[in-house]
Amino acid sequence: MKNSIVKKVIYSLLLISSWIILLFIFLYPDNSGLGKTFGVVIFLIFTLFFSLAIGLIVFILRRVKLLKPNSFFFIFAGVLNLCMGVCYLILILSNLNSKTEMNYMFLFLFSFLIGLLIWVDVLQNNKNNNAFIG
Repeated sequence: MKNSIVKKVIYSLLLISSWIILLFIFLYPDNSGLGKTFGVVIFLIFTLFFSLAIGLIVFILRRVKLLKPNSFFFIFAGVLNLCMGVCYLILILSNLNSKTEMNYMFLFLFSFLIGLLIWVDVLQNNKNNNAFIG
């Protein structure tokens, strides 16, 4: 069980990292129009809505017992929502004077909460209490 969950977390992080790398490769060099980072911000917002939708769907599916707590899709949704919450925390800490991040504050915090709830469910339903400890 330990290796299975850790592998799924690693694959989830690799998938999220490849998405981030693709965004910065294709969108960040754009210097026309609204600015350098406009495309990245738009895709960050789309990713936020995607993560919220996927997180809510898998959480509901898990509550009605249609999804196992150690499935890849469930773990991926938890990792993605936690990453979106951490992304918001980084945005706030790096730019404390900006009001644009404040517009989406509750959505990012809700995403972080969904990620925490998913991870509590994954860890609670794990039969081996030492799943992440050697």
